[in-house]
Amino acid sequence: ALFAGRPLNHPEGVLESFGNNDQTLIFSHEDQAILNQMKNLIPSLDSRENFSPREVVRIKADIYEVTETGLNNIGAGISNLRLGTGVNDGLDNSYVLSGNQSGLGVDLRAGPLELSGFINREKANGHLRRVTQVTGDSYNLNDYSYSDIATIFQAPGAGTSITQEEEGIKINAKVSVNAENQNTVVLRDFNFYYGEGYDRVSPDGRVTRVVNKITIPAQRLILQEGIMIPVISENIQTESTLRSRGFLSFGNESERISTRLLIYLSAEVLSWDEYIAQLSSIRSQSRSSFTTAERAALPNTCPAERDVLKAVNLHAVRGEDGAPVLSFSLDASVACKTNLNKRIYIDVEGGGIPGPTNEQVRTVEQLIHSPIRIQGIPDSSLSRSYVQFSLMLQYFNRRRTATYHRLYYSPSTFSDISQNFWVE
Repeated sequence: ALFAGRPLNHPEGVLESFGNNDQTLIFSHEDQAILNQMKNLIPSLDSRENFSPREVVRIKADIYEVTETGLNNIGAGISNLRLGTGVNDGLDNSYVLSGNQSGLGVDLRAGPLELSGFINREKANGHLRRVTQVTGDSYNLNDYSYSDIATIFQAPGAGTSITQEEEGIKINAKVSVNAENQNTVVLRDFNFYYGEGYDRVSPDGRVTRVVNKITIPAQRLILQEGIMIPVISENIQTESTLRSRGFLSFGNESERISTRLLIYLSAEVLSWDEYIAQLSSIRSQSRSSFTTAERAALPNTCPAERDVLKAVNLHAVRGEDGAPVLSFSLDASVACKTNLNKRIYIDVEGGGIPGPTNEQVRTVEQLIHSPIRIQGIPDSSLSRSYVQFSLMLQYFNRRRTATYHRLYYSPSTFSDISQNFWVE
């Protein structure tokens, strides 16, 4: 376009690709008139990529370490639940994949909401430990991969060569969306790797890092939107070292614990517009104040301060790991033009929560729009029939305004726990 196909050479001028993947052009010319032409023409030739946005396939893997008792309890709970829901109707892969292809003899498939209560119950009872959750996006006929690996260098003994072990998680698969039902996703050449490291203490006190490794392959896994599909490992042995000290005793005790790895896979297929809408929704959920129009419509007359501190709303939902998310806020009806910026000191105690975990200061406006989650509830508390909390609200540095609320939560396996959290 500029030089009739002739190359531009130094010292006359420069025109070269540069940078990451040659995506940047650098250019110059000794003739100022030609340089001005280059400045006008080159940016106009910069073109956008022409493509049609496709569906986004969101793959999620919830990874747990669970005992045989925990697996059986989850299976029994789901079996009872299905008497009324039929959550697996129409799903064609009716087996539970395991590391040795033997399965458990129980079907552990369920919807995410139905499953969350049973997961949290076994966690509270000490039968299950949540390792992590892995989430990633891919496209039809594309590869899906996830890797969070740390390399551990080991020297097994004196005079031996150093070996490398991988500690962490790797997932690989090829993603296909069903042509007739886009809510069905096939993962081909699926491979899951999990390496968990722990310190092994020898009788002479020497500590070495050991990695337990699990690899679970599958040629074909079918995921149905709204249903979580389990992948189960064979038994894995972990060594737990207990350091004990008492009257006439001192030393280390080791025990071998047998557990299994339970991976729940799920898929969600989003159109490009749905995907963008979700990103926009995440941004809009951070609201913590009234709009200008809403402020103008607030009343000039304010309720009594004690009435403001009594207007508590409770919220209870399940988080992605099944654990209850308990929070509270102020009712919007107590807002007026002059009390929005007044600060409230907040403290929650009880429920086995250690120390001043839930001491905070918020304005009335913030407490109306952004519920405060109760933090630090131990799993042991959630194994009881009910948990009691004491919520104290007072205007900042004004102890005489302190108002107390008794909050109660009753653990259950229900997916909807909004009625299990109340105030008296």
